[in-house]
Amino acid sequence: MKAMISSTAVDLPEHRKQAVDACLREGILPVAMEQLPARDATGVQASLEMVDQADIYIGIYGWRYGWVPDGSDISITEMEFDHAVERKQRGQLKDILVFVMHEDHPVRPRDVETGDVAQAKLQRFKERASAGRVRLTFKSPEELRGQIIQSLADWKRRLQATPRDPVTSGDTRDDASGPSREQSEFMQKLWADFKTRPGVGAAIKMLDAYQSRRIEFGAVGAENDARFQEVSTLEVITALAETDPDDDPKEPFYNAIRDCFDAFFDGLEEVEVNLRSGMIHHKDFQSYFGYWIQQFADTGASNKGAPFVAAARSYVVKWCPDEVQQLAARLGCGFPSGSKV
Repeated sequence: MKAMISSTAVDLPEHRKQAVDACLREGILPVAMEQLPARDATGVQASLEMVDQADIYIGIYGWRYGWVPDGSDISITEMEFDHAVERKQRGQLKDILVFVMHEDHPVRPRDVETGDVAQAKLQRFKERASAGRVRLTFKSPEELRGQIIQSLADWKRRLQATPRDPVTSGDTRDDASGPSREQSEFMQKLWADFKTRPGVGAAIKMLDAYQSRRIEFGAVGAENDARFQEVSTLEVITALAETDPDDDPKEPFYNAIRDCFDAFFDGLEEVEVNLRSGMIHHKDFQSYFGYWIQQFADTGASNKGAPFVAAARSYVVKWCPDEVQQLAARLGCGFPSGSKV
């Protein structure tokens, strides 16, 4: 078994040493940047390859967002996490463990990244990494070591307790109260198909962006002259709230935004239908789609703020199939009763 240790480097050298020691203590081989030989590969490529080698991802986050490569708007640490999530969804990674520095942990001023944008991105990343997962907070490198040892020991016990011969037991489920193997496989395929639909990837980026992000609209919104556009949260709100007048010169741009979200919501309709039919399990549904539904439906959980959630919910009520509201209700994101306007 291998565990990839992901964190910023300059501020957490002692924490990384303790994490390596914890892995070795539990008989798990650590995969860390300190072990990389000199090579020609880029930092991004080398980091993602380390995630590919791992069975477990261990994320350790302090007060630095980290290096953002040229041409990207997220840090290499967040890229590693995103790649780990993708591998777990494909069944190629066994678990993701998240550890966040407690606010009472002593820190040196140089170990705190300055700048409002960097800290906002870091906070959003921490919240996203913690969503739907057990997150532990540590006040010292030594406490982190103990937490990792305990987490890995607990994970190994769960792994050993998992039934290994479903044919003999007469049950195809890995957990009697969880999804069946067939349900999980169908969920993985549904998620993969969902993400590759025209417009859905752009909608996901707009849901997850802190302030603005360059979006490739592609075939969706083909009336746009530019293939790429910088899209701000305010512009998404304007589009979903439908406050742009017909003679607005940016109307094609707002239409393109709406087209992307229409594709996103149409895909969610299919998810609800498959939940009702039992083709997918509610636990898998929450793991794959819960975060994205909360971003447009739950003011308390969304990173985008109350004005965005209000505009998105209004758009769903007015234009989207009832199944989208019903899907959100499964996560406690209730919509006002009544028919579409």
